[in-house]
Amino acid sequence: MKDLALAGGAGGLVVGVLVLTHRNRLNRFFALLDPFSVEYYKGAGWQPAHSLMGLASGGLFGIGLGASRQKWGTLAEAHTDFIFSVIGEELGLLGTLSVLMLFAALILSIFKIALGASTSFEKYATAGIGCWISMQLTLNIGSVVGLIPVVGVTLPFMSYGGSSLLSVFIAAGFVIGVARRTPNIRESILHRRNIKQSKP
Repeated sequence: MKDLALAGGAGGLVVGVLVLTHRNRLNRFFALLDPFSVEYYKGAGWQPAHSLMGLASGGLFGIGLGASRQKWGTLAEAHTDFIFSVIGEELGLLGTLSVLMLFAALILSIFKIALGASTSFEKYATAGIGCWISMQLTLNIGSVVGLIPVVGVTLPFMSYGGSSLLSVFIAAGFVIGVARRTPNIRESILHRRNIKQSKP
């Protein structure tokens, strides 16, 4: 725990120095307080402001699939970093909550598979994938809703981007492979197959 605390403190110090020594990074932090202010709206506050506009205009049920207005020019990178804002605008609060619940189910399943893995390598690698997806999800949605500065991280499985999609699908394939080699999951799959084959 002491080593983790020291590493966290050192990391925080490095981040603080990087932010304070670069005007653009500093502006991103100040823009979080009020992205609609005259000073930041046309600069560092542009993406957070229009992301919040998109989420707010969606209401409870959204304005309909494909009907988003923010994605047509005003919200930069709407198809990559800010796809969650477009989901909120088109599908509303219920749509965004549904997406979050699906991600929660996915992450819990990954950690459950990690706990049941037969080897230490599979256990730690699968848990690492779960942590990676959790962190990427937190950074992306935190940026979209204005809790943290925009960091340019994609939403796993949903944002457009070749390298991002490829890496998460490779990771998902690894997790599925581990799951198929886990005894209790393997037995469950075989049991379901037998039930299907026994049906007339």
